[in-house]
Amino acid sequence: ERPPVAQELRHRRTLGYPPYGRLIALTLSHEQAALLQSLGQSFAASIRGMAAAAGLPDTFAGGAPNALEVLGPVPSPIPRLKDRYRFQCMVKYRGDVDALGWTSRALRELSETAKRSGVQIGVDVDPQMML
Repeated sequence: ERPPVAQELRHRRTLGYPPYGRLIALTLSHEQAALLQSLGQSFAASIRGMAAAAGLPDTFAGGAPNALEVLGPVPSPIPRLKDRYRFQCMVKYRGDVDALGWTSRALRELSETAKRSGVQIGVDVDPQMML
């Protein structure tokens, strides 16, 4: 049974999910889970560092108009596909935050390692599904 719309919207507002916030999903794929975990941690640390430098709170709690939170890296809902492990990071943000620019910058920092090791990276802005 689905929750009533008003209840769902309250949950979304509290957690900062659309339509009360925006999302960027990063999916990493490779044969070695440890490499994905390491790259995901580097990505998340980079984004968190940029947000801290901009003075943003690291959580959505408190209702600040501008906020950014990085979740993960964690195994994807489908953690392995075609002999490749999959990990995800989620960037949640609201307000006047350059999350797309920071994501792009963090990915440039990882691109050489990812290219050399064969890690596949997918970015989905405002994803419709989280698989």
